[in-house]
Amino acid sequence: ASAGMTITNTSESGEIYLKSGNALTLTLDSSQNATFAGDVILQNNKNIKFDNSVGTAVGVMNFNASNELVIYNGNSPNGDILFKDGGPTGTTNLTIDGATGNATFAGTIASGAITSTSHIESAQHFKATGNNLSLHAGGNQILNIDLNGKIYPSVDDANDLGFSDSAYRFRNGYFSGELQSGSLDINGNADI
Repeated sequence: ASAGMTITNTSESGEIYLKSGNALTLTLDSSQNATFAGDVILQNNKNIKFDNSVGTAVGVMNFNASNELVIYNGNSPNGDILFKDGGPTGTTNLTIDGATGNATFAGTIASGAITSTSHIESAQHFKATGNNLSLHAGGNQILNIDLNGKIYPSVDDANDLGFSDSAYRFRNGYFSGELQSGSLDINGNADI
């Protein structure tokens, strides 16, 4: 270094040890790895930076003044953040898309409740681990689907199928068995 203090081990393969309180505090090995015996403590708004070969901070961790842990990709404003197991080439368990903010999980999400302010999309399946799948609206349970394939309302004689006789109606109904009703009101032509 052109200025400051340089500490060098006279052996090329030697390590440098720093002690505090007569105990080992820090070990610097010949591969430039640093091993701390205790905690590494940073003040708020200080960064842990992961630089590439040209010194650009491609990954940053920061604990800000609002007590929030912030992790971001410093190499690109739209760069993804990946969570892997088994090292850099391991399985990607979670991807956070830097451009859209979408999170993609490789496996199952287990949660007591999932809250969304928009819509929830599925490629195909919604599964209930219990005997019934219940659909709610406005905080109220409206519809049930049970393990026997029965579809029924949450309360008896209180809910309609379709909105009215002139709007948001179902078109055709296909049944292989009986249709039972307390009354039958047919508007238009009917073939029975």
